[in-house]
Amino acid sequence: MFKGRKLLILISVFILTSAISTSANAQDTFIKAGYSFFKEEDFKNLNSFIISFAQEYQIIKYMSLGYESQISYKRYSEQHHMLFNEYFIIKGIVPLKQISPFFGVGFGLQQVVSFNGGSEGKIALGYQLAAGLTMRIKPNIKFLVEFQYKKPYGDMKHMNSLAILGGIIF
Repeated sequence: MFKGRKLLILISVFILTSAISTSANAQDTFIKAGYSFFKEEDFKNLNSFIISFAQEYQIIKYMSLGYESQISYKRYSEQHHMLFNEYFIIKGIVPLKQISPFFGVGFGLQQVVSFNGGSEGKIALGYQLAAGLTMRIKPNIKFLVEFQYKKPYGDMKHMNSLAILGGIIF
């Protein structure tokens, strides 16, 4: 079992930033879930479900700025892995009546914490490309399907991943 403080600090920061972002007076709040696929064969054992929280603020009719926090957990054999991603996102939107396509780019931190008795962590700057569709259900509620490509730099530069997410916007 993991007894280090690093994981506790990372989880606390993730929960705090998610709680602050969901309590802010944003135009749109997102809750998303999905699956992340790593491209490199060496990292396929990290493929896992992810949960995401996001906030967006419309700055002009066709553009928004936002913040996204993602977390995932994967266990295989005796090894445990937690992945945290924190991004600032700029998004282009085509506002239509029912279904609206969007695309965006985000910059931020990607973190991996591995543990099996001790802990080992890596953190890197990276970017995220996103595209998808939103479908308006009610005036203030939309469903979302999103595809993401994540690319970190530095020690984690080979940990490129793709993700498909679905969620609700309110």
